[in-house]
Amino acid sequence: MVNHVKLEIAIQIVAEKIANLYRKIDLASTEEEASFYKSELDNAFYEKELVAVGNMDAINSVLKENKKGAK
Repeated sequence: MVNHVKLEIAIQIVAEKIANLYRKIDLASTEEEASFYKSELDNAFYEKELVAVGNMDAINSVLKENKKGAK
């Protein structure tokens, strides 16, 4: 049950990360900035795939990263 909850939370976090990156790409003032965010978006989609298949290392990494960002 705990892993199921972790999975649901990690999916939400990655989905929000992807949405935020799309916003940042739209608001980018330079092509370099947009390119950087597109690269980050590629990484986020890869991370999403790992989370979607239940990779516990990826799930724990997402949760840990989010916990650091919340402080």
